[in-house]
Amino acid sequence: MPLLSVKTFRPHPGKSDDTLQLVRDARREMLRVDPNRTVRIFQVQDGERAGEVSIMIEYADRDAFARIRAKEQADPGWQAIGERANGPDRPAETLSYDQMTEIE
Repeated sequence: MPLLSVKTFRPHPGKSDDTLQLVRDARREMLRVDPNRTVRIFQVQDGERAGEVSIMIEYADRDAFARIRAKEQADPGWQAIGERANGPDRPAETLSYDQMTEIE
């Protein structure tokens, strides 16, 4: 069954453009490492959560997720994205990280 991985960020004040660039760069690196998944980016437009950014990655199944994540963890380009997202100068706070499987 397909697996959807969703990570949501709240940009720091004045860092919305930097956050969007980070997730766009992350999408590019994800697809470079392994194009066998769908990667989409969404941003909340209105309301109390306006500005929050989510990156959603769909994998064929849990095995594909594990295989692709192992490739990412060994990839220097992907590691650099992780440093930008989690380092002291990160442009946003991670609000949530969820994995969901499709049910019938």
